[in-house]
Amino acid sequence: MAQQTGSSSSGGAGALPRILLLNPNTNTGMTESMAAVARSTPVSPYLDIVPYTCASGTCPSIDNQHDIDASARSVWRDINESQAINPRDDFDAVLVACFSVHPLVRELAPADVADDRPAVTGIFEAGVHAAVALTQATGGGGGGGSGAQWGIITTGEFWEKHLTEGVVAAGADERFAGTFSTGLTAGQMHSLSAEEVRERLSVAARRLLQKRDVRCIVMGCGGMAGLEDTIRATAREVHGDAVADNLYIIDGVKAGIMYLYQVLASKKMYSAHKS
Repeated sequence: MAQQTGSSSSGGAGALPRILLLNPNTNTGMTESMAAVARSTPVSPYLDIVPYTCASGTCPSIDNQHDIDASARSVWRDINESQAINPRDDFDAVLVACFSVHPLVRELAPADVADDRPAVTGIFEAGVHAAVALTQATGGGGGGGSGAQWGIITTGEFWEKHLTEGVVAAGADERFAGTFSTGLTAGQMHSLSAEEVRERLSVAARRLLQKRDVRCIVMGCGGMAGLEDTIRATAREVHGDAVADNLYIIDGVKAGIMYLYQVLASKKMYSAHKS
């Protein structure tokens, strides 16, 4: 069943910019968790964040390329056939909330600068963008991969290759330390005991943190929301308080909301149409 809150139209002058938090799987619990994270960002009071769970699909957990492609087709059925959502007319921006190289990011994005479609990004793209910026700001060496590095902790083994290839394709691999999986599916992040999830996450984090000078970790699944403390505790065990306290841990949902807020604010600030 689709989950959508808020009104279905953009509203008049003075209305808050509307961001569609689009979960392309059918797991409403995951949507609710990601919506709570999105609304915890410092800019959320200035946005109308509308969560939506894919209504016509059969994927409660997106765990491979087949699921990615199937979820994209399901969302398009929601848009074109059932008309359950209307990203183009009802929203100012869309956040595709699947940590993958998801085709919806490309398919929903404006074709050119004159296109009036909403601003679009995915939690993968936003997470990578934030990690690169923070790692560069941290410094610690020159090019060629030296200095501060960043990496991704994800769920199943499929994602290690998929996400690494996505980082390389984005040209963001200069200081990339790699992708490390927990061996769990996105659904298991919610269905297994908290103790087992934390243990699996800690093992993956330890593998990444043993790489050279990792200063930033991206949580590579929307289902990892709220697990930052487990990663930081592992960093404390591996490297001590100084490294752990200064480690950047990026949630892709938060990164996506912050990125889209900046895009919308910039469009308003720099456009001839400032109303």
